[in-house]
Parts: sequence; C-alpha cells; structure tokens
Amino acid sequence: MTQLLHLSTELLLQVGSFLSQDDLLNISLTCKHLRHATEPELYREYNNQHLRARSFALFLGRILNRPELATYVRRLELRQWETLSNCFDGEDFSERELSESDYTRFAQAAKTAGVISEVFPYEAESQVIKIFNNRLNLNRSLEESMSPWYSKVFDAQLPIKEVSYDRQFCQLLRSGLEDPFAVLLLAMLPNVNEIHLAWSLDGRLGLKWRAPRHEFRNLRMITVNADGLIWPISNFNDQLSFQGLRNFEVIGGSSWRENDDFMSDIPDAWISAPLSLQPRTVHLRHLVLQSCAMSSQEFQKLMDACCQLKTLVYTCYNLKNFDGGETPLKLSAGELIECLQPHQTTLEELYADIPPRSAENPPGSRIKSLSHFTALRVIDTLPYMWSKLLVEKPPDDDDSDAEDQEPLDEDALEFSEDDFLTRRLPSSVQTLIFRESILEKTEMSLKHLDRLVEEHADRLPNLRRMFIGVFNLNQYALDLGYIQDKIDDAFDDGLSRLELEIGQDNDSLGDARTRFDVTPWVMKYIYR
Repeated sequence: MTQLLHLSTELLLQVGSFLSQDDLLNISLTCKHLRHATEPELYREYNNQHLRARSFALFLGRILNRPELATYVRRLELRQWETLSNCFDGEDFSERELSESDYTRFAQAAKTAGVISEVFPYEAESQVIKIFNNRLNLNRSLEESMSPWYSKVFDAQLPIKEVSYDRQFCQLLRSGLEDPFAVLLLAMLPNVNEIHLAWSLDGRLGLKWRAPRHEFRNLRMITVNADGLIWPISNFNDQLSFQGLRNFEVIGGSSWRENDDFMSDIPDAWISAPLSLQPRTVHLRHLVLQSCAMSSQEFQKLMDACCQLKTLVYTCYNLKNFDGGETPLKLSAGELIECLQPHQTTLEELYADIPPRSAENPPGSRIKSLSHFTALRVIDTLPYMWSKLLVEKPPDDDDSDAEDQEPLDEDALEFSEDDFLTRRLPSSVQTLIFRESILEKTEMSLKHLDRLVEEHADRLPNLRRMFIGVFNLNQYALDLGYIQDKIDDAFDDGLSRLELEIGQDNDSLGDARTRFDVTPWVMKYIYR
C-alpha cells in the first residue's frame, strides 16, 4: 500500500482502469488518497436499471459539480424512464417538481450542452402537472374527453406538435418528469461507447436525443432488452444513423406499434411504424434482431441502409398472435435471404430461426440456396427454413402408439443434383449448424447428409465443424449416428478435417457454440 501512495495520480488512475468497479470501490474505502486519485474510474460505468430506482438527476448533479468526470463515462445501463406516454397513474409529482434554482441549473446545463438553444422562464405552476392531474377528472369538457389527454399538455391553446422542442424540454424539466434528465445525461457524456437499455425508447411522445457537441461519435453499441414486448424498431431511427455505431442488438422489436388511439379511424389493433432510413447510411457490422416481427418491406429497407454488415442474428417472435389479434404478415426465411442480397459478398455470419408461416409453405417462403454468399463462414439455421431438405413425418394418430406409425420413406424422395445441400452452400463456410425444433414434425433427409460426407472435401473445403440438433434420442438420432461414424472414420484416416456433433441444442458445442441457444421463449445471446 505504501508503495502505491508514492505513485503519481496519473499512474494510479491508469492502474485503476484495469480494475473492476467493485475492486475500485473497495480500494477507495481504504485510503483517501487512493479514492481521490482513482475516483474518475469509478464513473466509467453508470448502472441504473431497476424500475422506479434512483433519479438520473442525482448522477447529473455530480457531473455538473465535477465536469471533468463526464469524459470518463464509457458504459450506461439504463432502466425505462418516464415520458408522457408512460406516466404512472396516481403518481405524486409534488415531491419531484424542481425548485427554481434547480430548474435554472439543469436548464442552463442543457443550453450549454446544445440540447436546447433557449431557456424558458420558470413556471409558477407546472402546466404539465396541471394537465396530468386533470386527465382523470370526470368533469372534463366533452371536447377534452374526445382527445388524448396530452394533446395540449404544454399549452391550452396549442396542439403538442406545434410546441417547440426547447419549450417541451423546459416544461417537462420543470415538472420533474425523467425524460429531459435522460436526454441531458446522454448529451453531457461525450465518450460513451455502450448504451444498454432495459426498455425501448418512446417513439411517439418521448424527447429526441440531442447531443450536437459530440454527436455520439464514440458510441459503438446499443442494446435493447425488451423481451416479451412488441415495439417498433423505428423508435431508433435517429440512433441507427449514428456514424460510429457498429452493434445494434434488440429483443422484441417489430415493424408495428400498438394502436392506442381509441378515437382513431384505423380499427386495427396494430398499425405500421415504418423506418425512415436512407440507403447506405447505417454503418452497423453486427445486427441482432431477437424474437422480432418485421415485415419484408421494412427488413429490406434496413438491409439497404446497412453498408458494412458482417453478422446478422434474426429470430422470429414466438407468439402466434399479438394480444389476441391477427398477427401482421412477418418475414419468411426465403424473404430474409432475398433481402440480404446487398450483402452477399460481405456477410460472414448468419444465425436465424424463422418458422414457416403455414402448412402450405408458399413458393419462396424457404431458403433455396446460400451458395452466392461468398463470404459466409458461419451458418446457423433450422432445417424447416430450407426447401427440399426435410422428410415430412406421418401425422400423429391419437389412437395409436408412436411405434405403430409408418416409418419415414427416404427411398421415395427424389432430388436433382442442384437440390443437394453441398450445391447450395458457399465454399467459404467453416461452421454449419442445423438445430432441431420441438415445434415442427420434420427431420432432415439423410440423403443430403450422405452426399455431404462424400463431397464436402471438394465442394466445402473450409468446413471444419458441423452440428445437427435432435430433440430426443429416437430412430432418427440413431441413423445420424451412422453418418457421424463415417465422418469420424474419415477424420481418423486423415481424409477429412470435418468434425460432426449430434445432440440436443443445449449440448455443449465447444468452439462451435454460436450466438444463441434455442429454447422455448428464451433466446440467450452470447456475444463474442
């Protein structure tokens, strides 16, 4: 400890950058000198993810007191914050309204950061709180009852769309609502690399992110963990266009939003929420859309906007309907590949799980070939996503035992040369994974695997690892064991460098483990 105290403040800060937040905190409690020297590194991560947790204003206050600390913040983990869309019923704002001095302090900071250009005078009575408290008043006029409560939340004479951003920011700040604090927090942290959100942004009534001083130049990753929800990916239109953003990972996004306007002329429960992205303006390299529901038109728009995409993860939303209503038309496996054409020479990793839309399986709904994707190294899909790859099982008979059912008739299957899997995969592929679904009564034809054993050395010279998932140890799994024996023998004899593993999806794949484990309702994303 004594030797550490003789180091310069700069060296102590450098040492602190290699320690975890917990270790730094423990060290800072042992010595005032070490605490003072390493305190900036304690600010490199700000975690406030628990719903209804401490206010963002507390952290902002520390940054305002010591502006130099803002440059050390690299990572943010933020909970859902209040906007006009998600104010809680019965919320008491009386203890959260800002005093005139606090309002002036935060408003001036917002002006200095470039979030707003004009500071509006402090309101003696908050117009926002007044309207908010009146929204459940049974004595509201007929005109007030026929329009959303927030339509004139800032001015009794002006619709919300006609009120300037600066005025909205100042009035929300005065009320104590969290939205302006979150926007100001982001604007004051120029070196943030990662933002992890526990909820989607409010794309309708939430304040837009403004940070003209640093323009989020150092931001590399945004993740949105909103599992179990359906929210429009278009909520992140602005963020997707950030020049430095390389990773965008979301759960539960879609091309639609809930139609919560009870006076709307549109009767549908879900209405389109389109992206507004120009071609080749998005610089993402890794895109993860997990448990999502996008239309082919919107996914095509997103793919046209991307210009450096290397990795795509796309898994389909699990529910068959949205809150009891009809499911909007979603992306099929065939459409996914069609939309990926702009990236056929650059995409390196593809992970996807898209069940067929219906039993009819219209033409084009499944993958025909990936041979034209010349840079693909990892392909992780399910057999039902491919055309002419499956052996359809006979239908279950409730009155008979499974062992009395007819066996699969492999001999009845006929394939042309171009139908075989070895002709439909790119020569660049190194890892090939076919997962087993518990939802589909289908199995991959052994003819494809036999041909792959024979031809992979010539047609797929880079293929090193292959995994075939089985749901349980049935006859199909035993048949696959025969295929594995052939590949293992060739490997032992030095005739092949391919390693094949057969098992359940949750089995260890070693180095072949990919970005997500497919289990019902849960997709665990593993970022490498």
